[in-house]
Amino acid sequence: DCWHNNHFNYSRCGIRGIFCDTKNKTKKLITMKKIIIFWLIFCLASYTVFATDIAYIIGDANSPDPNIVDALDGYSYDVIDGDYNMVNYSQYLMILVGDDYISNPNAIPVKNMRSLVLNTYYVDTWGLAQYISTSSIGNNYLKGRVLINHNITEGYSGLVQLYNSYGIQFYYLPKLPDRAKGVVKLVGTNDVDELPIIGVINPGGLLYGGGAAKDRIVLWFA
Repeated sequence: DCWHNNHFNYSRCGIRGIFCDTKNKTKKLITMKKIIIFWLIFCLASYTVFATDIAYIIGDANSPDPNIVDALDGYSYDVIDGDYNMVNYSQYLMILVGDDYISNPNAIPVKNMRSLVLNTYYVDTWGLAQYISTSSIGNNYLKGRVLINHNITEGYSGLVQLYNSYGIQFYYLPKLPDRAKGVVKLVGTNDVDELPIIGVINPGGLLYGGGAAKDRIVLWFA
């Protein structure tokens, strides 16, 4: 099913860019997410105008992530929660895949469209990696290490705090060869391996299991 964003009410307790995640009962620092979304939109300023900016793909239209809804403020988007293979994705500037179970992930054209992937369940389906890794930092703040200067990480360097709550479980892509060779690491784990928490696959970048991305894919697993 496809719903426009004005069908939703969502709670926000905003102080300096920190918003409540009502599902996980934590506060998430979403500044980097906003930068990713803004970058994806602004870098296409010369493209043809689309009917709707973003296809926001989730498992249940009644449970959109309030952090994402806030980050999308100012852009037109449709929330798609079913009949994924019936959607005309060409009418959208980009797709954003939330971290939900999806009934038919093969129908989501992540490999072929400009995409922002937050989903940790189907990295193998979309050629991003064989699997997703997970860890918890215990009684401390989750921090990632900015690895390269990029539009997405502009204004950030060194260690970046990704949440303002302790004990966060987070996700990241594994070492090569178990992830796509085309992944450019932007923010990595704070250890010797610096495994990608945030990354990008540019057009033509090699995917896991063969093939190449036809457009830019941004990965955010924090």
